[in-house]
Amino acid sequence: MAVLAVLTVAVAAAGLLLRKPFARVPENLMKFVVGVMLTSFGAFWVGESFNLAWPGADLTLFYLPVSLALFSWAVAAWCKVA
Repeated sequence: MAVLAVLTVAVAAAGLLLRKPFARVPENLMKFVVGVMLTSFGAFWVGESFNLAWPGADLTLFYLPVSLALFSWAVAAWCKVA
């Protein structure tokens, strides 16, 4: 129980310290990054639940978000032009 209290205080302190720097990040960029991360981890965990053999095993968690971000950025740029 004490560990939970310490972690709660640590997260609250980090939130207070990082509030101003994060306020300068454009909202749409923050949403894009969060969406990429949630989609990447979700896809990885769904694959793991089906015993999918990921190329590179756990290294997938490094290249999956990068490839998803590049693909999403390209599609967004294409939609902006079209």
